[in-house]
Amino acid sequence: CSREAGGYATAFSDMDNRCVSALTQFTQGNNTQNLDQTYHLDMRAYDLYVLAYATGAGDDMKAEGRDLVQQTPRLSVHARAWLALALGKMGMTSESKSVLDSLAASARQSSTTAHWEEGQPDYWSMGTDNRATALSIDALVTLSPTDPLVPKAVRWLMSAETEAHWPSTQEPSISLAALA
Repeated sequence: CSREAGGYATAFSDMDNRCVSALTQFTQGNNTQNLDQTYHLDMRAYDLYVLAYATGAGDDMKAEGRDLVQQTPRLSVHARAWLALALGKMGMTSESKSVLDSLAASARQSSTTAHWEEGQPDYWSMGTDNRATALSIDALVTLSPTDPLVPKAVRWLMSAETEAHWPSTQEPSISLAALA
C-alpha cells in the first residue's frame, strides 16, 4: 500500500504499532507466570517469533530469547521451530543453532523420510505432527538449508495427506508456507 492508495499505509502502520505494543505488553506481563505449562512456554516462543519479525531485536527480546533457550526441552516441537527462527532473525546465531540442533535431534527418521511428533496434542496452538513437521522444515530451510533432513522431511510431509485432504485447515496452510 502507499499513501496514494487512500492512506492505507498510514492506517496499517498505526494498526501494526498497536498490535506490536499489545503483544509486547502481554509478553512482558506473562513471561514468568504458568512456567509449568508447556502451552504457555509455547505461546511465549510464538510471541517472540512474531515480535522478532515485526520489530527486530531489542535487549528485552534478547533476554526473553535467552530465557526460552533454557526452557528448550520443555517446548513442543512447533515452538522450538518458532524459537529457532526468532533467534536467527534477532541475530542470536549460537542460541538459534542450539535450538535448531535440539529440533533436528528430535526428528523421527527412516531411510527415506523424517518427521516430527508432538509429545501430546496441543489444542491451544493447534499442534499436530504434520504442523510440527512443516514448521521444522521452515526452520531448517531458513537457518540450515543444506541440512540432510530437509528433503527427507519434505518427502514425509508430501505423503502426510490422507484421502486427498488434510485433517485441518491449519496443516495445509503451514505446510504450503514451509514448502514455498
